[in-house]
Amino acid sequence: MHVEGLDQSGIVYRISRFLADHRVNIENLAASVRPSPESGADIYSMEIVVQVPDSVTLDTIDRGLDRIANDLNVDIIFR
Repeated sequence: MHVEGLDQSGIVYRISRFLADHRVNIENLAASVRPSPESGADIYSMEIVVQVPDSVTLDTIDRGLDRIANDLNVDIIFR
């Protein structure tokens, strides 16, 4: 999973809480902050490797992550 957007508090919390609520295991997480070339604003980027249990549909995860992405105004790519 890849997450990117303006740096703000709550990104890691909201995503990790959602995943935990659905019993999705985070196997690896790497994050960084870099300045935007256009504005200089801090851009937060995160790569997460997850394991989704068989009891949870990928559609459920996709829809939940879409809601979080909209709430936080970030891009989340779940592949």
